[in-house]
Amino acid sequence: PWNYPVLLTLEPLIDALAAGNTAIVKPSAYAPATGRVMQEIIEECFSNEYVAIVTGGREENKALLNQRFDKIFFTGGKTVGREVLRHAAEYLTPVTLELGGKSPCIVDTTAKIPLAARRIVFGKYLNCGQTCVAPDYVLCDKSIRDQLIDAIHSEIRRQFGKHPLDNPNYGKIINRKHFQRIHGLIDTDKVIIGGQSDAKVLRISPTVMKDVTWDDAVMGEEIFGPVLPILTYDSLDEAIQMVEEHPHPLALYFFSEDKAAQKKVLDHCHFGGGCINDTIVHLATSRMGFGGVGGSGGGAGSLYEAGTEAGSGDIDARGRQLRLYLAGPAEPSAGMDVDSPGGMVVGRDREGVLGIPGTSDQGIGIRPEEICGVGDEAAAGEPDMEGSGDV
Repeated sequence: PWNYPVLLTLEPLIDALAAGNTAIVKPSAYAPATGRVMQEIIEECFSNEYVAIVTGGREENKALLNQRFDKIFFTGGKTVGREVLRHAAEYLTPVTLELGGKSPCIVDTTAKIPLAARRIVFGKYLNCGQTCVAPDYVLCDKSIRDQLIDAIHSEIRRQFGKHPLDNPNYGKIINRKHFQRIHGLIDTDKVIIGGQSDAKVLRISPTVMKDVTWDDAVMGEEIFGPVLPILTYDSLDEAIQMVEEHPHPLALYFFSEDKAAQKKVLDHCHFGGGCINDTIVHLATSRMGFGGVGGSGGGAGSLYEAGTEAGSGDIDARGRQLRLYLAGPAEPSAGMDVDSPGGMVVGRDREGVLGIPGTSDQGIGIRPEEICGVGDEAAAGEPDMEGSGDV
């Protein structure tokens, strides 16, 4: 897809090649410059009989989907995901769909508010919210709402500065179509932080809205932009009910120091993967697959297991989890914070919930200040088949 076009295109290609497959790659038309660079790389490294790259938009996507494949791996939106699945059904082709959804971030009264705010701001506004597992909205206990909002405001200023639109390190929206879509989701009467935009350079400042309900436009679709709605609940049971009444999300985040509450959320909520007391970093773990459930996707990829010997990769054409064995134990990467309070990354396999505690101890506790510390105090109709994702 266009939001992380190199990583999310080349990573599944590497997996496929490691398992001995040939592949056809179709990058997103919304990132044409990156697509051209990847085309040069692939054509330089591989004969066309092993790896072929097809560029273009809607017509090229349709032509590809009419072909017979042994496996289709698609990352993108739900609308095109349905088209991919419909075409694949013609040949009973197995499919892995990495889609998206409205990923909730629940915060209860026991949460460490400053830490929660720091990690929510990092996860939400990373790449200007154009991340498939970004927290889509906050669902917090009503008694801590104002305290949490104040902490989020402080973190936005710390990470992006008093005037984010003047910050050269703050990104922009991918194109005018998405800029206008996101801008249309903002209710100015409910904006309490940000809300500014610059149409000339397709930038929208980190924005927070309160007094939001499920009837608001911003809750009617995946936001995929730098707009954070704040909703509240009276009890954790109510919060769980809210989450479960809507399509299953790709990710779920829960900030709480209550072990019983953590278990309750994991036992009763359906989601692809997520974190306890953190956001985003479950993507970095080497111990579980990444994928959605229901409307947020199907199948899983990117599961690596550290072993003592290098082994062969296994991509299961029947849609089961990929396991690729790598040599040696995992070591913390340089620059990663292994001393900060660790959370837990969670995912699901056929046996239910997987929990991996102490993510920071595993060297994947990437902290926001190390990535985006640039603030004042820091160092309906026919589906759009053009540019919506990669196949």
